[in-house]
Amino acid sequence: EETRETAQMCLLEGRKYTVAMMREGIRPFRISSNIGELVSIAWTASGRLLVSHLSDQQILDLIPAEDFVLPNGRRMEPAEFIAQVRQASRDGFFTFNSEVENFTHCFAVPIYQADGACIATLCLVAPREDGLRNRTAYLESLIKAADEISEKLGFHKVRNQATIAG
Repeated sequence: EETRETAQMCLLEGRKYTVAMMREGIRPFRISSNIGELVSIAWTASGRLLVSHLSDQQILDLIPAEDFVLPNGRRMEPAEFIAQVRQASRDGFFTFNSEVENFTHCFAVPIYQADGACIATLCLVAPREDGLRNRTAYLESLIKAADEISEKLGFHKVRNQATIAG
């Protein structure tokens, strides 16, 4: 309701990413995955956060090698993905221009359980220009909602707000 963009709760299912819950945005066209559709972890903003509690080797063991081939045919180097995972963990969020849809910008923030593992993400999928223009407001909205859920699950952490504006 705050952003008027498509909002999702996402999680891992086996060796893939999936949208568990979704509320469509107000736009007349659809720019997101179907609920329950299995997608490569490496293709998603959420994927970087959902594996952030794993070691580098555990990440490589989890994600099939063929899942590092992006929809445009480019092969993402696993080291590049792992570097993004570690940066997303430090920042407490991940945003990027979608690897799946060239006109969207994706936002993901972690939902943590009591032990600090990311068990789900809250995400927004927005048209690229709107996402870039509203980046700070969208991240603040997502972080607030994810922090409320995480606290209900017994997790308490202070986020670094300085990195949101960057």
